Amino acid sequence: MEQWVRVQNEHDRQVLAWLRERVGDATVAVAAQACARGDTKPYLSTVCRQLGLSVPRFFPGWCKH
Repeated sequence: MEQWVRVQNEHDRQVLAWLRERVGDATVAVAAQACARGDTKPYLSTVCRQLGLSVPRFFPGWCKH
C-alpha cells in the first residue's frame, strides 16, 4: 500500500492499517489514485477525505509513558 500513499512515520503506518481494515485495500488504492497529482503520492489525510472518513485521534497503544 505504501506505493500509493505517503507514509512518513509510525503514525502514518497505523493510520494506513486502520484505513485498510475499514475500507479494504482496493478502495484505498482507488482513492489514492484519484487523489494523486502526477507522480506525487497523496497524504493519508487526503485519501481519508476522498473517502469521506476522518482519522481517529486515538488508537489503542499510542499512549507512551
